[in-house]
Amino acid sequence: MFAGCVDMTATQSLDSQGLGRQLIAQAQKGGLAGIPCDEQAVWQQDGAVLIQQRQWHTPESRLEKGVMGDDFSRILFWGRIDNRDELIVSLGDTADADLVKTDTGLVLNAWKRWGPDCCDQMVGDFAFVIYQPRGNHVFLARDHFGVKPLYFYRTAERLVFATSLAVLAGLKQLELNPSREWMVRFILGVSPDWRLTAYESVEKVQPAHS
Repeated sequence: MFAGCVDMTATQSLDSQGLGRQLIAQAQKGGLAGIPCDEQAVWQQDGAVLIQQRQWHTPESRLEKGVMGDDFSRILFWGRIDNRDELIVSLGDTADADLVKTDTGLVLNAWKRWGPDCCDQMVGDFAFVIYQPRGNHVFLARDHFGVKPLYFYRTAERLVFATSLAVLAGLKQLELNPSREWMVRFILGVSPDWRLTAYESVEKVQPAHS
């Protein structure tokens, strides 16, 4: 799982610094949303804080260390890519031998090759965020069936995101009010909305959307 916050203004605000500190403190106190992990990493630059939390389920997953990326792009990823071989073939000469060893690196390589269109090339269960310091650009995406969740809180000044709603609910600086519409739909057993959450100001990235 992962979480992060990005100051969307030209200068880093004290408010965004406080949010970043809260996220880091939550991660260090038993893991994001209280979920333990095998490996955890924090990356900070200017008004951005990215936190990656991993559990090692496969030998390949143990190769993933830190918040992966370079000076141009950083990636947070949670999930599994099923068409690895096909995707590596499609990448052709642009396939980085080190990056494609892991699913996170493979997705980053695909982003470098196709940009936002990389989602059309991938099959699997995933949620990921790409952050590009140059231009302060943030890209969020979710798999076609919405197996992996991805929530976000957005204002003109900030963007906060996480793969667990409990992470955002634990941030005291966010103004989170219960959503009456969500509660009514839940009580009546009406089909859930792909975008709404239990809080008015928090949305979900819809399945097959970015």
